[in-house]
Amino acid sequence: MKRKRIACLVVVFLVMILGQACLATQEEQPDQIVQSVIYEGVFLDNSDVESVFEEIRGELPPYEHVTRDFHVTTAFRPETDARTLYGTEVEVRIVGYKAGEVTTEDGAVVSCEGLRVELFSENEEMMDYLKNVEAVYHITGSYSDQAKYTESLDFSDMKPMNVVLKGRFGAFLAGVDFDSAFISFDADQVDKVIEVP
Repeated sequence: MKRKRIACLVVVFLVMILGQACLATQEEQPDQIVQSVIYEGVFLDNSDVESVFEEIRGELPPYEHVTRDFHVTTAFRPETDARTLYGTEVEVRIVGYKAGEVTTEDGAVVSCEGLRVELFSENEEMMDYLKNVEAVYHITGSYSDQAKYTESLDFSDMKPMNVVLKGRFGAFLAGVDFDSAFISFDADQVDKVIEVP
């Protein structure tokens, strides 16, 4: 019984020493962050998309929140590695516009505005990738709660359109906070460790 107590005390003592060593090591190293992908998609020139929205609805968006960077999401927290396609040009054909309500999983009602789009690329590998994505391709304009619900809009009664824009495939990478997150077309940025100032 006495040996068990001594063994337990030794284990507790070792755990305390290791814990202190880990804390000391953490204090010596600067804070770091890994540039992970929040979402991948086709990113467009903001002024081009703003012009399309303004032509449809006038100067003011119908809902309070407006997308910061206009894009067409292909994957949120992607599981497939598509980094070899970063920077590839993609044609974005806007086929319709819709503003309306969406009922969420928890029964809440949110309002969203979006452009329904189709994506094309002369790069065969890019085109194969785009065909295999299971998503309602769209560009979110404004929204009342969360932009993600724009995909759930019923686009069956959208206002038809035929506008073609150019975009590039890339990633929205995590930053220290949302304001420091950024768009990148450089595959080498993914998983890069950077020091937090």
